[in-house]
Amino acid sequence: MKNVLVLISSAAHPALNDGAIASYDAAKSSAKAVMMLMDKLEAAAKKGAAVEVYWYYDKEDDTMQELGEEFGEDLENAKFHLEKMAG
Repeated sequence: MKNVLVLISSAAHPALNDGAIASYDAAKSSAKAVMMLMDKLEAAAKKGAAVEVYWYYDKEDDTMQELGEEFGEDLENAKFHLEKMAG
């Protein structure tokens, strides 16, 4: 599985649209698009929004785990959770 699903929800910050969903397919999308999304989430968190990012990856997919680790290291204000998917 090469997909990561990001659900954005924040009642504390109007700039974030509740329920906005972005899907990232590593084979079709660039890491730059995810980086831009993370930058927007980090900026909102810096302004006081309660932002949590859950990065789910297949236990067999080291690349997606490493990408998640790298993106998580860049976040200072948003909370980042790296989660291995069951199965």
